[in-house]
Amino acid sequence: AENPNTPSAFLRLLAKDKDYWIRSRGAENSNAPEALLEQLAKDKDWFVRWTVAKNPNAPEALLRLLSENEDRRVRQGIASNSNTPENLLMLLSEDKDSWVRRYVAGNSNTPEALLTLLSEDEDRGVREGVAGNQNTPIESLITLAEDCNDTNLDVLWNIFSNPRAPNELVQKLLPVFLADLERNKDRDHCIERPNVPVEFQQQLLPIFAKDKSKKRRLYAAENIKTPSSSLALLARDKLKLIRNAVAKNPNTPEASLILLSEDNDSEVRQSLATNFNAPENLLMLLSKDKDSGVRQSVAANSNAPENLLMLLSEDKDSWVRESVANNSNTPEALLTLLSGDKERYVRRNVAGNQNTTEALLTLLSEDEDSFVRRGVADNSNCSLSILQALSIDEDTYVRNNVVSNPKTTKAMLESFVKDKRPTVRSSIAFNPKCSDELLIQLCHDKNLSIDAKISAIEKLNFPEDILALPHFNSILQTKAMPEKVLIRLGQHEDNEVRSAALSNPLHPSWIKSLIEAPKTNALFIKWANESQQSAQSALESDNVFFFEGKDANKAAGSKSELVRILAMSYGASVEPTRLAKSQKHNDWLVRMSIASNIGTPINALNKLTQDSHALVAKQAEMTIAKLSGKSDIELLVDEEVRQSSFYELSQDIAVALKRKHHQTVAIADPVWG
Repeated sequence: AENPNTPSAFLRLLAKDKDYWIRSRGAENSNAPEALLEQLAKDKDWFVRWTVAKNPNAPEALLRLLSENEDRRVRQGIASNSNTPENLLMLLSEDKDSWVRRYVAGNSNTPEALLTLLSEDEDRGVREGVAGNQNTPIESLITLAEDCNDTNLDVLWNIFSNPRAPNELVQKLLPVFLADLERNKDRDHCIERPNVPVEFQQQLLPIFAKDKSKKRRLYAAENIKTPSSSLALLARDKLKLIRNAVAKNPNTPEASLILLSEDNDSEVRQSLATNFNAPENLLMLLSKDKDSGVRQSVAANSNAPENLLMLLSEDKDSWVRESVANNSNTPEALLTLLSGDKERYVRRNVAGNQNTTEALLTLLSEDEDSFVRRGVADNSNCSLSILQALSIDEDTYVRNNVVSNPKTTKAMLESFVKDKRPTVRSSIAFNPKCSDELLIQLCHDKNLSIDAKISAIEKLNFPEDILALPHFNSILQTKAMPEKVLIRLGQHEDNEVRSAALSNPLHPSWIKSLIEAPKTNALFIKWANESQQSAQSALESDNVFFFEGKDANKAAGSKSELVRILAMSYGASVEPTRLAKSQKHNDWLVRMSIASNIGTPINALNKLTQDSHALVAKQAEMTIAKLSGKSDIELLVDEEVRQSSFYELSQDIAVALKRKHHQTVAIADPVWG
């Protein structure tokens, strides 16, 4: 209902849903047609009407009609709508409900003259909205700021972060906010507003650096605007979390970095080793650290000098050498040296390094380890001759990387169409150089991956002759298919193609059949055919309460609403006392389940024949008739009533499912049996 790509036909059906939440999602849909919004504007539920009022696509005439709604929440929705016209905002600015006026004050469409008027409103919340509105005149902001006391600090904070507020006014208010933050730590979020002046942050950060609050000290430790003196103080903090943040801060002074290089915690030293502004002498010191993680971080630092990388290339830990091989600063000579390393991961990183020469790539393309050759094939600096040699490599992943390489030519891509591995052939579809002719050729490959098929048909603009191929049936059921294509293929002469298109939830007929006649829905039928015979029998007899779990009595006490409802219908295996206790349950589905259970005590069934819900009463009568040996058919009025009962049950169970956040429940799901 809330998906902007949902067809209008779907939205019209969902607007009739019994669940108000579903109707409200349709009301907020950006593609909801005007006629549908007009229908939902008359909804009995205020939340649905409120959602219509907030929809930016709601026509002006409809907004004007809703502005007279007796429910203040609906009028609040109009007042907050970014497309509400000025004349309607003027009318709402006089509303007796202060929240309506608050939303008018915060609306980006509210004109200056009206904001000036609202700046004198008796309600503080309205004045807060005016103070934060970027349309508010400077004169009004100055007037609002004159009352600098504890009763309107929220108004002042909004002025403070308003980009229209003059600098002189902001400077005047600085002491007020500093004092407020000193008293109230719950105000910290205010300093993170996008328009808070830099000068204020600079004054605040030293205060935060000395605060007892861990959150405030961390904020200062991570902030690049924190003064050096404050970072020096935080570098001695007792918490590792704080020292770690200081070690990463690019503005931390060198003296503090040296102090942190001797920190007892290796994680702090590792963070320091990643700092781009760490001086060379400090990196040299850290390169001799006893912790391999620290040395590895130095090796990965893009500012590490060549002589230091040379030293680390001889490290006993292969992880350190791997980082050297991957470093963008590693010189050619050192890469050549590392290309002979005994560890495959080191040679693999050399093969992938953009500084590796063509001669060295050629050498590595003949490495005995396919993992190394994969790195060569993946390198965008790889020459065409090397790629051609690797295109016949025995390793699937090597050939796959050749297909994906931006230097691979169209002619080479064509040669891969006959590759023995489907993964390699599938990769061709994603290469930007793949021609339409080649894509069409690939589409006839039955073993192409689903993602490759989708990529191919999207690039070809969904050709009908390709989509009609038997191995594309599964693709027709994906979200990649546009509605117009599905409608066209839903009328295809081929039964399999037509069935696949109609089974797609995006097809207009799909959700209509699922709501109005689920037994005709293609996907529903598929699920039913895959279920056990007992489940199919239950479906044929419209037994919505079918249960086939191992222990119905235990399941009747389940925390799951759905499992509990289904289990309570399951014969004598459920304790009669449990059934009797639940006969007055406020959920009619629970009472219906008990009324359908032949194990329910007769006195409980007799009481249920007087139930306020007609279906529960009728079901209790049918169960009593069944127990007395009478045919239950005579108790059913007609087929239309029987079908409406089935669908009312189905819809309410669906609501129960939605409350438990189940997206889909198949007939073959264990909960049904």
